[in-house]
Amino acid sequence: MIRPNIPEKIIGKILEGIGIKFKFLQDIDYKTIENKQSSKEIDIVWKDSVGNKKIIEYNGYRHYDNRVFKPDDMVNHHNKPTKCQDIWNAEDTALNQIRKEGYQILIIWGDDFLKDYENEVKRIIEFATKT
Repeated sequence: MIRPNIPEKIIGKILEGIGIKFKFLQDIDYKTIENKQSSKEIDIVWKDSVGNKKIIEYNGYRHYDNRVFKPDDMVNHHNKPTKCQDIWNAEDTALNQIRKEGYQILIIWGDDFLKDYENEVKRIIEFATKT
């Protein structure tokens, strides 16, 4: 898979259009619940004009949207069979720990981005410009 992917690049163009300077695919360090150092590659990261740390995560198909998948559905995740609920739990835990590092996070779901583009653009701009 090529990264940043096309939707991430489109989100980047939206941010550039309102003057936001950001970085794609940055590793963000955080402490796990067990208080160990870890990091997660984040899709889009920046600091706003007053120093707020902001993240946009684009969740495509491999994030297994819970509006499509059931918690007990088994999927091939990182080359091993995994329950969707386990994937969701791991992602939620990591993002919650990153929030504790002072980041504000907006999650954009692929289906929403495709089906309701105008509303998602509004959400992105509102998130990006809110201080």
